[in-house]
Amino acid sequence: MTAKNLGIISGSPSNYFYPNKPITREDAAVMIAKTLMAMDKPLKSSKPDVLKVFNDVSKVSSYAVPSIASLYSEKILAGKESDALAPKAYTTRAEAAVLLSRIADR
Repeated sequence: MTAKNLGIISGSPSNYFYPNKPITREDAAVMIAKTLMAMDKPLKSSKPDVLKVFNDVSKVSSYAVPSIASLYSEKILAGKESDALAPKAYTTRAEAAVLLSRIADR
C-alpha cells in the first residue's frame, strides 16, 4: 500500500497487484524510476533514441520507454544481450541485484 500511495506501483486495470506474479524487465524499470522520483533522486530525462542500439526496442511498452531510456542512459540498466533489451522477459534475482548495486553507486 505504501508503494501504491507513493505512485510507485499501480497494479492492473482491475486494481489488483498480483504479488506472486514474476515481474518483467520493463515493469521493474518503471518501478525503479518511480521509486527514485519518490526519493527525490529522479533520473535525468533521456530521449527514446538512445534505445535504437537494441533490435527489440519496438517490443517495449510505450509506458516504459521513458524509464528504460533514462535508466539505460545513466548506465543503471543494460541490455539482456548486447543487442537486445528483452523488455518482456522476467527479471532474474541476479539482474535485480545488479540494478540495486548500480542504484546504490549512483
